[in-house]
Amino acid sequence: MDIIELHDLISEVIESLPEQESRELIALCDSLEELGPNEWSIRIAKFSNKMLLNNIGDTEKLLKLEA
Repeated sequence: MDIIELHDLISEVIESLPEQESRELIALCDSLEELGPNEWSIRIAKFSNKMLLNNIGDTEKLLKLEA
């Protein structure tokens, strides 16, 4: 997945989440520069996993994002 596809997927996931979780994912996305790509991708995967475990958001999109 290239960066444009990843950005589009994250945007779609944000739209599928309730407001509080959307803000959490937006803040996480904004932390890429601060965290670096490795830590950032780990945190994105953990966030997706948490949403899946709590049955929040679009399951298919969250599974792609988690991968």
